[in-house]
Amino acid sequence: GERSERDLKDVCIIGVDIQPGSSPFSASGAKYSVVVLKNNTIRQEFRDATIGKIVRLAWECGSANIAVDNIYELAPDKKTLIKLFEMFPESTEIIQVTAGEGGFRDLDELKRILGLEHENTSDPLSSARIIAYAASKGIGLRIKRKVVKTKIIVTRGRSVSHGGMSYNRYMRSIRAGILSVTKDIKKILDENKIDYDLYMRKSKGGLERSVFIVYATREELYGIVKPVRTKGVKVVVKPVSDILMGNELKERSSRPIIVGVDPGMTTGIALVDLDGRVIHASSYRSVDRSIILNIISQHGIPIAVATDVSQAPELVEKMAAQTGAILVTPPRDLDSNEKQKLVEKALSLNKGLYLKDSHVKDALASAFKALNMFSDKILEINRFVRRYNLREKLPFIVREVLSGRPVNEVVEKYINLEISGAKTASPVVEDWSHRRGHDSSDIQTLRQRVVELEAAIQSLQKQLADKDELIKNLELELRLSRNLKWSEECERKVYVLTNELNELRRSLEEKDRRIEDLLNKINHLALAFKGVADGSLLAIPRLKRPSDILGISSTRVKIVFLDEALVLDDKVTGYLKSNKTIVLTRRKPLTEQPVVILEYQPVVEFEEFVVVERKILEEGERMWAELERKEREEEFNRVVKMIEEYQAQRMKKLGVNSFDRSI
Repeated sequence: GERSERDLKDVCIIGVDIQPGSSPFSASGAKYSVVVLKNNTIRQEFRDATIGKIVRLAWECGSANIAVDNIYELAPDKKTLIKLFEMFPESTEIIQVTAGEGGFRDLDELKRILGLEHENTSDPLSSARIIAYAASKGIGLRIKRKVVKTKIIVTRGRSVSHGGMSYNRYMRSIRAGILSVTKDIKKILDENKIDYDLYMRKSKGGLERSVFIVYATREELYGIVKPVRTKGVKVVVKPVSDILMGNELKERSSRPIIVGVDPGMTTGIALVDLDGRVIHASSYRSVDRSIILNIISQHGIPIAVATDVSQAPELVEKMAAQTGAILVTPPRDLDSNEKQKLVEKALSLNKGLYLKDSHVKDALASAFKALNMFSDKILEINRFVRRYNLREKLPFIVREVLSGRPVNEVVEKYINLEISGAKTASPVVEDWSHRRGHDSSDIQTLRQRVVELEAAIQSLQKQLADKDELIKNLELELRLSRNLKWSEECERKVYVLTNELNELRRSLEEKDRRIEDLLNKINHLALAFKGVADGSLLAIPRLKRPSDILGISSTRVKIVFLDEALVLDDKVTGYLKSNKTIVLTRRKPLTEQPVVILEYQPVVEFEEFVVVERKILEEGERMWAELERKEREEEFNRVVKMIEEYQAQRMKKLGVNSFDRSI
C-alpha cells in the first residue's frame, strides 16, 4: 500500500528512469538517469548511471528506497529482481509510483498531482525527478524483500590437487565428514521441529554435497545452526528471499490431478489428470518444496502424490501431508522395463509430448502407475459425479475414496451437503506454497481433513495388523527351521550322493570329450571321402615300420605313408627302388637315400590309411623320373670314362700319340 510522508522523512529516495534505447536484457547492462532526494531536497543527479552505481548510492544513504515507474526496468524477471534486492541494504524497498491503491497512473498524471508541470516526461532525468518526488509523498506500490526460507549448504572446505592414493583417501575422509555434518544438522532440525527439505549428492564413502531448504527465517535459526569452515567441510547458511508480485494472485485451477515426483538435486515433476492427460512435465534443479507446491497449485488440486520406489522419499511424504493428497508407492521399486512401458503409454495418450530427461520420465511413470492402480475406482466415481452433478467436488470425493471410504458413502455425504446448501461444503483451493502446516480458517476444510486422516489411520492400522500377522508367521517358520535336526544317516546319504554326482559329472565330461573327438573324425572322414570320390585326394596305406614295406603288393601300391623313416636298411631301399615306390613321412631319414622320400602332413589320418593330395603322387613320380635320369647319366659317364682309360693304356703300349680314326 501507499505510505505517509512522515514514514519517508529521513529516507533517501532514489528516483530511477531508464535511458532511451537501454534495456536490462542487454549484455552490457542498462543505463539510468538517477535523482537522489532527501527531506524533499535533491542532493545528487546522474545520467548514464549503472545498476551498480544505484546499489552503491543506496548503501551510502544508509536508509534508502528505490523509486521507479516500472519495476521491470531494473530487472527482466522476478528471479533477477530477488538477486538485485539482496544487493541492497536489508531495509531497502522498491516503490513503483505508477501503481497503487488508486490503480495505474502515468507520469504525466503524477506530474499534475505534484505540481511539477515544468518537468518534461520525455527527458529521463526529469522523469526521475517526478518519480522521486512522487515516492517521497507516499505515492506508489511498495515492494519489499521477504525472507521466508534459509538455505544450508554442506560442501567441501577447500579444493585439493590431484594425485595418488593419498588424494583418494583424503577425498573419502572429506565425503565422510560431509555425511557426518549433514546427519548432525538433520538431527538438530528434527529436535527443534523445524520443517525442511534435504537434497544430497551421494558419492563413494559419503556425500559430495548436501543442501537443506529450511522453512524458517535466518533469525529463527540463530543459535541452532551456524556457518562453519574447516579444512575438510564448509557449512554455508544464507537466507532465501522472496517478493510478492501482483501477477501471482491469479485464480487457481480446481482440476483433480495426480502428481508424480522424482526427487533429488534435479527434481522431476509430472502432473496427470484423471483421463491420462499430461498437464505439466518438467524437471527443476535445486528446487524446494514450496516452489514445487506452487507449480502444482497453478494446475489443479492433487489427489495423489506418487513415487517410483516402495519406500517414499521424505520430500514426497511431506508433499502428500501438506497438500492432503494420498501418498502412493508401488509394492516394489519400479524397474526400468516397467517405467519404459508406463512412459510409452503416456506418450501414446499425449501426442507430441516432450520429456527432456530421465527425471521427468521417472516422475511420469510414477504418476501413470498411480493412475493405473486407481483407474477402476476413478471410473466408478466419475459415474456418480456425472449422475449427481458433483463435478466441483470431484477432487475431494476422489481423495476420500482413495483413503479407503466406500464410494456410495462419500457421494451421499456430498449430496447431503449440496442439498443442505452449506456454503462451506466446497473446500477452497489452497495455495500450499505459502503455508507450513495444515491450518485453515475454513471449518469445513478442517472437518474434511479429519475425515481423511481417520480413513488414513484405519488404512494404516489394517496394514499394521497385516504386517504383525506376517511377522508371527515368519517367526514360527524360523523356530521350526531351527528345531529341524539332520540325522547322521541323512548326512551320510548326502555325502554319498554328492560323491556319486561328482563322479557322474566327470564321466559325463569325459563322454562329451569323446563324442566331440568322434564328431571331428566323422567330419574329416566325410571330407576325405568327398575328395577321394572327385579325384582330388588319394587314400594310401599307413605303415608303422620300414620293414612293413616289404609286405605290400608292388603292383597295386605306388605310394605309402610311413610313420617312422629315419633309418632304412638296404633290403627296404632295394625294394623301393625296384618298384619305384614313393614314401611319405613326417621326417626324412638322417642320411641321403637313393629313393623318393617326401616330408608330408596327411590331410586326414586313420589307423590303417591316410588321405593325401593327388598332386603329391605326381610330385613323387616326377622325382623318380629325375632320379632315374641322373642314374643313367652317371652310368653313361662311367662307361665313357672306362673307354677313355683303355684307349690311353693302348696308346702308351703301342707308342703312338693317337689313333687314326680314318682307317
